[in-house]
Amino acid sequence: MIRSNPGLGRFIGESHQLRSEDGADLTPDISSLFNSDKCGLVFEIKYSIGSSADDYLLKTRKYSRALLGWPNSTGKVATTDVVLVCNANDTQLVLTSLSELSQRQDDEAFFTSPGFSVWQWIVGSGKENREETMWLQRVHGETRNPKLEELANTRGGVRITEDVLKFLRFQHAFVRDKPPVQYTIVFLAQHVLPKQPDAPSYEIGLDTVYDRANSFFPGWWEASEITTQVKKGWIQAALNQMTALKYINKVRPDFYQVPTSLMNKRKLLDDVCKRSTVILERQARKTSQVRTTRRRKKLKRPNGTSSLESFMSP
Repeated sequence: MIRSNPGLGRFIGESHQLRSEDGADLTPDISSLFNSDKCGLVFEIKYSIGSSADDYLLKTRKYSRALLGWPNSTGKVATTDVVLVCNANDTQLVLTSLSELSQRQDDEAFFTSPGFSVWQWIVGSGKENREETMWLQRVHGETRNPKLEELANTRGGVRITEDVLKFLRFQHAFVRDKPPVQYTIVFLAQHVLPKQPDAPSYEIGLDTVYDRANSFFPGWWEASEITTQVKKGWIQAALNQMTALKYINKVRPDFYQVPTSLMNKRKLLDDVCKRSTVILERQARKTSQVRTTRRRKKLKRPNGTSSLESFMSP
């Protein structure tokens, strides 16, 4: 949005590392400069908030202190505005928490002052061409960026077209939060693990899989920085889970034997979920059996002690 609208300001990067005046490192999802590079504007995007809206809001507030580390002539800005972008399903939860936080104490006035705003995102399909579209809509507060506020006042909100969504999905397979292991498994099978139709199976190491995964997608930060979308721990957890689900075999530490047939498996995600459910059910039955055995275990009376009946008898 900022890249395609230079009037909104200067796009800086994704997860660009900033600092507060007391030395704390701050890395909002998207950073930009406006007002001749004198003011900062950051976006924090939450795909799901759940029941901890208060915590997310208080963490978001800290980005207003991100005054240092900016790539302008002085390295700092006078103010930093914050926009929290949440799923429309979480909007009411966020607004309720905002109402409560703003009444607690004086320092929570940040949430009702200019410089903080909440936007929601909605994905839907048009009635005519059925193309998928994302809408960004402001639901609370305002920033001190006049051009952004003008855009936010657009009827219906800011529209992100299907072609842009497809490009972003190709560029960014992961968000910074740890993904479900099932997602990573499908990602590896469909995009990363090599296809070798001439062999029934092959061996591959964790490091090779990790390097291939990172080569497919750019880092989070701007081109001058070295970062990764995919964490090695996520890849290792997915490969170990694939071993537990009997898709692949672990032949030695951090090396796996992968059948070529896995690459052509239809409806892989459904199959992963079914196998995972079976394992969870087995674990639940084992846990239940252990508890039942413990309850049924008869306690033995130590040698030399009398029974309770003999003690109670006259």
